[in-house]
Amino acid sequence: MRIIDMNRLQSAVESICACTAPTVQVGEVVARAEGLNSPYKSHQAVEFRAAAEDTGALLAAWNGRHHVQVGGEPSTPHPVDGYVGEWVRLTVPTAMVSSLFSLARRVGLAPLTPAKNLMDVYVLAPSLAGWHYGRPVFWATNAQGDGDNAPAVIEGEPVARQGGLEIIPQPEALPADLATWNSWPAHRPWFFNHVPVSVDGTDVSEESEEHATPLGVLYNGFPRAALYLRGPVRLIARDHDPVEIGPGAYIALHRFPSGGRVD
Repeated sequence: MRIIDMNRLQSAVESICACTAPTVQVGEVVARAEGLNSPYKSHQAVEFRAAAEDTGALLAAWNGRHHVQVGGEPSTPHPVDGYVGEWVRLTVPTAMVSSLFSLARRVGLAPLTPAKNLMDVYVLAPSLAGWHYGRPVFWATNAQGDGDNAPAVIEGEPVARQGGLEIIPQPEALPADLATWNSWPAHRPWFFNHVPVSVDGTDVSEESEEHATPLGVLYNGFPRAALYLRGPVRLIARDHDPVEIGPGAYIALHRFPSGGRVD
C-alpha cells in the first residue's frame, strides 16, 4: 500500500475519535454523538437511528471530513471536503483501527471483536484528476452541494487562449471551492506555464516559487485544471505572447500535461 494512503487512514481515525460529534454505524444501527469530548458531561449526548444501508461491515465511522469503514463492502462514495470522493481499500493491522471499536462501545454500540490481526479497511479519499507542479489536483464537485459525487462540469466558449490555457466567462453552474488565480496584486502564482500580472505588467520572474492550487473539472468532456480569474488582467507565459483579459469574472482552464510537455 502507499504510505500516503496509510497516513490518510491514520489521520481519519484520529480525527473521528477526537471530534465532538462523530457518527458510528454498527449493523443496522447508527449512533450520532454530540459534545462527546466536552469536559462537561452534561453536554455529552448520543442519538440512535436506523441505518439506511447495511454494508456488512464490522463498523463504519465518520465526521464532517473523514469516513472509515472496517470490513464489508464499501457503501456508495460521497463528496469529501468539496472533492469527488472514492474509497481506498487497505489491508492493515487491526490495531490501527482499534480506537474506532472503543469509540463505538463508548456511544452504546456493540461491534464484534475482530478475529484477525489484519483487516480490510476502506477510507474515503479525494479522487485524483491530475498533477500540477508535482502536487495532486482533485476533482471538484458542483457548488450546489446536492451530494452528487461527480466531477463539476464547465461549459462555455473561450474568450482567449494562450497555449494550453483557455479563458471562459464564469458560468452560472459553478464548481465548489475553486481558488482565485489573481486574488492579491502581489501574489503571482504560476498556473502551469502562465502567470497573471496587472494590465500594465510587462514581465515576471521565472524564478518565482509560487504555484496556484487548481481543482479538476470536466470541460467539453475533457479533464481540465481550473481556477477563477478576475479581469482586467494580463497573462504572461514562458513560451507564448502575452494575452490581455478585459473586466469580468472568468474561469481559467488548462489541459493536463501529456508526454511530460506543459504548454
